[in-house]
Parts: sequence; structure tokens; C-alpha cells
Amino acid sequence: MDTRWLEDFLALRETGNFTRAAERRYITQPAFSRRIRSLEDWLGVELIDRSTYPPRVNPLGEQYAQRVADCLEQLTALRADIRQQFLRKDNVVIATQASLSVSFCPALMADLLPNMSGATVELLAGNLYECMEEFLAGRSDFLLCYDSPEMNPMLNRGDLERASLGSDALVPVATPAYQRQVKASQNSPVKIIAYPKQSFFGHLIQQAVADTPARFPLEYPVLTAHADAARAMVLQDLGVAWLPETSVRDALSQQDLETVDGLPTIGLEIIMLRVRDNANPSVSPAWTAILDRAGSQ
Repeated sequence: MDTRWLEDFLALRETGNFTRAAERRYITQPAFSRRIRSLEDWLGVELIDRSTYPPRVNPLGEQYAQRVADCLEQLTALRADIRQQFLRKDNVVIATQASLSVSFCPALMADLLPNMSGATVELLAGNLYECMEEFLAGRSDFLLCYDSPEMNPMLNRGDLERASLGSDALVPVATPAYQRQVKASQNSPVKIIAYPKQSFFGHLIQQAVADTPARFPLEYPVLTAHADAARAMVLQDLGVAWLPETSVRDALSQQDLETVDGLPTIGLEIIMLRVRDNANPSVSPAWTAILDRAGSQ
């Protein structure tokens, strides 16, 4: 039994759609469907009526949905209580999106470390879903991530506290050489170094492009889940990528990169989250420093 299956089931019930639920859970639809089926196999009953289109939670699933939610909450609380017996007294763990670990964390560490009384700060960098999983499972004390109106509603739980640490934006950039190449070729499509649609950045960009169609044809020859890899390919004149503005600020000022007209810029907020009743004694001074930084923005 994997508690993620319960979270998947609740996401499906709330959205009423496998595709939207999979996007919310930041996994592919086939993987999401397999996890729902695994939950049903574990229970020995079907929770989804697949005879309808789209498939939806059946009456049995609806009957027990609240108990599933209550069970998940109790399991989360139990896990937190057990882990309090093995506190990371001299260690604070921050799960963070990989792009923020490079562009934002160095300045954050400069604010945190003087307040830590010798405690170690450990950074766990990964994609948003991995970071959320580490944080919500209690394996990290903090979650540092980008926020937007599209953010997973699981991060709006009442037991979580958040601090806004600044703003950023996903900006479409390319090298001057690639922009000249596009202008010279006129009718050729612009090559986009894209993120998977199920990823946080990919979902936001897909929605922004749908809302503001480009004035020129787009082609998607490369997919990568990592902004650093996208940046490296952009610098090799391979196309356009949406990158966090904080990560390309120097390259833009030095004119190694240029923003691409005709493609949307996507605003982001940088937030830090913690569980309100985290008993790790090193969390409190770290949170105080984080709030001080938030107040200075």
C-alpha cells in the first residue's frame, strides 16, 4: 500500500478527470491510471466507473472518499509523531526545485547560516513533485519552490505555513545568433527546447502559449525536465527555452542571451513552506530568519 495512491484517488475525485488529476499530481496519465488501478487491486474492489466517458469515481468510491481523506490525514499525523522520536536536532533539510538551488539558495544560505547555531543545512534538489513528496512525507523540514495560481492545492493545507521570498518569471530566451538565424529563414518554425507537459514548468508554459498563441510556428524537437540542461542547449544555438529570469539575468545583461518577442513571460512567486508543528528545534531559528527575509522584500 502506497499513501500516494490515496492522494491520487482524492485528486481524481476532485477534478473528475484522469488527465487533469495526473497533471495535478505531476505524473503522466498512464502512470496515474496504473496507480489508481493498484489502489483498487489492493482494496479488491473498483472505485472508478470506467463505463462512462470520462471515467469517474463510482458510488462506492464516493461513499468512502471522506474516510479515505481522514485516513490519509491520520497516517500523516502518525508518521509525524513517530518521526519526532528521531529528530534531526543538528540538521535542517530543505527540499527545493533544482533551478532555485542554483539561482536562489546561495543568497538564502547567507541569511540562514548565522542563525543556525552550528546546525547543518542540507539541500535536497529535484523536480517539484519529488520535492513535494519529500516535504509532505516529513523527510524535509522546508519546501522551497515556485508558486503560481496553478500550484498543487495540497500545499494549501491548514497545517502548513508559508512565506513569500520574492518573485521570478519564466522568460523565453535565445542567443542572438539563433534569433538572426530565425529571421533569415523567415518561414521556418522556431525550435522550442521544452519541458514535459506533466512537469510544473511544462504545464505553466503550455497554458500560457494556449492563452497567448505565438505569432509564428513552433516546433518541439527536444524535451528535458531540467532547466540547467535547457539553458545549456539554448547557449549552443539550438533554440528557445523558457528559463527562470534569475538564472539568466547575467547572460541577458551581457547579451549572451536575448528575450524572444512574441512569446509570453510567466510570473512566478518564490515561497518557503513548513509544517506548523515541526518539532525539530533547529527549524524555529531558521523560520525566524526566513520570515525576516520575507519581511525585507
